Amino acid sequence: MRSGRKLSKLLNMKLSSYTTPDGQIEFDIYGKIGNREVVGEIKWRNRQVDVKLLQKFVEKAKVLFDDAELYYVSKEGFTSEAKEYATSKNVRMLQEEDL
Repeated sequence: MRSGRKLSKLLNMKLSSYTTPDGQIEFDIYGKIGNREVVGEIKWRNRQVDVKLLQKFVEKAKVLFDDAELYYVSKEGFTSEAKEYATSKNVRMLQEEDL
């Protein structure tokens, strides 16, 4: 996905997808250099990301990657409630123009 490559360049690290060995948890974005881990999702939909999607992402990310930097990329942006939640959980929100 093009936005993943752009994010990889922005963060200056190689990113790929990540799936747990049992296939139960998946992330669109994963990268690690030394102790720095990055985990994220990309939603390329024609509607804003809502707080429920962000909550689900944060919950599954924290299960596996407690100290990872969290990124969420959305084509159409985020609802105001999602923005508040993301800020409170240190999720970095990006849109296409940010990449």
